Amino acid sequence: YFGNSCAIGSTFMLIGSRFDDDKGVDAGKVEMFDLNGNYIKTIYSNQSGVGDNFGISCAIGSTFMLVGSYGDDDKGTDAGKVEMFAIDTTRTTFEKSVSNSNTLSIKTEGSVDSVEINFFE
Repeated sequence: YFGNSCAIGSTFMLIGSRFDDDKGVDAGKVEMFDLNGNYIKTIYSNQSGVGDNFGISCAIGSTFMLVGSYGDDDKGTDAGKVEMFAIDTTRTTFEKSVSNSNTLSIKTEGSVDSVEINFFE
């Protein structure tokens, strides 16, 4: 699943592979390439885990990169997280993780399921 997410900056691009198995089944990874398509390095989650799907999304800002892991279980089953890395083509510097601190609840009423997420409580 190489290429399931992409981001391009002024000097490099990120290509996500959310089902990559280097660090566990479907743990995922992101690869960095220069704008000519030459490989620079591979970026893994700071806390890789089976089924995390690291690399499902990626973004490049002026000083940081963000990579999403929608299957990450740190805050609950498949709660997900986004990891921030400093932009550096020679080494990978993990900065911090961002997770939704609110709870997710699933209500079943008859045959209808509804999901409630309150981000701004």
